[in-house]
Amino acid sequence: MSIVDILRVLMWLCHTLCGIVCAKHSSVLGDLFLMEKRPEMTSSGVEEYRHRHGHSGSIFPTECCPSVTQGIAPLGGLSRDGALLQLYRDSSTIQKFYETTCAHGVRGRACHFIDQSRYETRCEQKYSYTYAIVKDFNVTEPYRIDYMKIKTGCTCSIRGRRSQHFSLTDLIQQKKKKRK
Repeated sequence: MSIVDILRVLMWLCHTLCGIVCAKHSSVLGDLFLMEKRPEMTSSGVEEYRHRHGHSGSIFPTECCPSVTQGIAPLGGLSRDGALLQLYRDSSTIQKFYETTCAHGVRGRACHFIDQSRYETRCEQKYSYTYAIVKDFNVTEPYRIDYMKIKTGCTCSIRGRRSQHFSLTDLIQQKKKKRK
């Protein structure tokens, strides 16, 4: 998938999911995304890229911050207020969850497809809460249904050179101000 195709998908997603008409902001998106020309790759060059960047399926990564989803069966977790929880488990019952983590070596690194000369970016682990049968750790109390923290994705945080957080909307507004 080319960068242009990715930009088209991004604009379609913005329009469909967020109700934003991104077509008129395509120049901002173009500025945001790195538009470097990649040289033709020989088969050995493709293999080298895959090995260097840890991608086995396709030549180029398709996510800004690649992630891995797997089933887990933890013994415990954290509550919304950070308390340690023990999950209910017996010989016939094991609670299992799907967890999505940043791929190996991705967390804390710069995001793919973003122009690093203009924006400081970093891949960050995202979390959510799901119901589980739990009790506070090392306490003799009955089990209850409560929230437990689960890793749910790897996202790209875009920061300005001044270490300020910017949303896509902020970047679009900044671009408009520069044009005036």
